[in-house]
Amino acid sequence: MHALLLALLLAAPPQAPADEDPGVVIQAPRPPLDLKHDKAAAGVVLLPEDLDDPGETLPALLDQQAGVRVTRLGGPAAYSTLSIRGSSGDQVLVVLDGIPLNAAAGGAVDLSRLPLGNLERIEVYRGAVPLRIGASAIGGAVSLSTRRARGRELSISAGTGAFGAREARGFFGERRRRWDLSLGLDYAGWEGDFPYLHDGGTRFDPEDDRRRRRRNNRADQLGALARGGLRLAEGWRLEAVDWFFWRDQGIPGLGQFETRRAAYGAVENLSALDLRGEGLAGRIDWRTTASLRWAHTRFSDPLGEVGLAGGGTDDTTWSPGVRSHLTATPLRWWSLEAVAGYRYERFEPRGASLAAGASERHRAEGGLETALHVPAADLILIPSVRLEHMQSQGAGASAA
Repeated sequence: MHALLLALLLAAPPQAPADEDPGVVIQAPRPPLDLKHDKAAAGVVLLPEDLDDPGETLPALLDQQAGVRVTRLGGPAAYSTLSIRGSSGDQVLVVLDGIPLNAAAGGAVDLSRLPLGNLERIEVYRGAVPLRIGASAIGGAVSLSTRRARGRELSISAGTGAFGAREARGFFGERRRRWDLSLGLDYAGWEGDFPYLHDGGTRFDPEDDRRRRRRNNRADQLGALARGGLRLAEGWRLEAVDWFFWRDQGIPGLGQFETRRAAYGAVENLSALDLRGEGLAGRIDWRTTASLRWAHTRFSDPLGEVGLAGGGTDDTTWSPGVRSHLTATPLRWWSLEAVAGYRYERFEPRGASLAAGASERHRAEGGLETALHVPAADLILIPSVRLEHMQSQGAGASAA
């Protein structure tokens, strides 16, 4: 009898409280699908509140993200490359305000040249790269967006740390009904004179071991941003962006072979003019960007402390380009995208780099993509096609 009563109690449905109607189910409504933006969600999106930590750098911040690995060849100013899910650095596309920073022929981007203080948004794509980002990339992509004014604002910060570390950041923004202006500065420097044990080149003889301070490990770098926007008419906007970077640093060499005068310097500038039309005819967005990127790097080794021969290199790269992107949404569940672009790149070496010779590259791209939303299966189908062509010329040879 007791077993029968226990079985009946377990099989009986639970009783709802007297003040609750068991027939009513409360469920939060799903947000409406924005097919234009939701069809290629980024794996990681970092916003301004994630970028405000003092002393933080872009390589260190990205290294904290799942599936992302950053390789650094030294301290804060050292060459840093990004790998996503085991890819190599040159397989990851890096864009700044939609402008690719990778060389036309491929190659990794030095993340240490991108000061964090002038950025407001970072998107990391671990798989397929959306058509609006740019050229295809096997290892994924990182999209960086520079800061823009959200109102009237002024922010200034400064700090110091161990071994001569110092930093200062400043940002001014002004936004009106028809125009906006943003100005940003990001400075960082350090001496890097940390103590270490110098064994005198005799690993198993402690008699000549000495404590020394790292020499010629100093670095200074400055990033500057100027950005302005003007509303031309209903739905039309014109933006101009100029991003500047400067660095001067010593090259300390190996622990047993310190240097005194080996140094490296870099100056880089990226200018862009962007024309946008949003909500045209209620369903079309159009964007065309013209850009010019110029970079100059200098390696100086007058005493032959790093290379086999004294002297150094003095290289210049400049790259103009234009890119147009069109998005149409005929129906809420159907969107179309088209992109076309061209970029020219020229490399001009001087000094010891003359052995490589000058070179130039032409790169053209085009692509079509559509997205179809199937509500019944909560599924988005994204068929796309891309075509990229590159032609290189240099040292008496050409390849396509």
